[in-house]
Amino acid sequence: MKHHRIGKTQEDIVINRELHMSWLKKGFTSLPPNFAGLDASRPWFVFWISHAMEILGDFDEQRWSPQVASFLSHCQDSTGGFAGGPSQLPHLAPTYAAVSALMVAGTEEAYKVVDRATMYGFLMRMKSPQGGFKMHDEGETDMRGCYCAIATASMLHILTDELMEGVPEYIR
Repeated sequence: MKHHRIGKTQEDIVINRELHMSWLKKGFTSLPPNFAGLDASRPWFVFWISHAMEILGDFDEQRWSPQVASFLSHCQDSTGGFAGGPSQLPHLAPTYAAVSALMVAGTEEAYKVVDRATMYGFLMRMKSPQGGFKMHDEGETDMRGCYCAIATASMLHILTDELMEGVPEYIR
């Protein structure tokens, strides 16, 4: 009886690092036209691309951090939170992605993009009386909202008892 190996071993897995890095670097400046339908996900692309570069050990802070900070500053709403793109409505999911990307960027310039006071106000406005968080104004309240709000507040060191009030009960 002939045995066939199912799956791959670690030795079989090869990452074409140069090809990945080439696509990631190109993606930082422009994405293919078929990504147009994902316009409200732009902070996510910034996070995924910068984090992938970081994992591959090739995130050049001097080159990429100013671009990350500049673009995401245009996604920040004046009333707090980040939108999926410039001039869009703030939403907890791209807020989490934007703050995560700014953490990867890792420079003082990137950290200063976030207006922590308006961010805290946004998070409190998204808080529901039941302890959860709405994803956006008049949006759905669910576990994603809790995760995005609490993780964002934690990364920014603005997690307070007031923000956490009722969250464990909501999660339970």
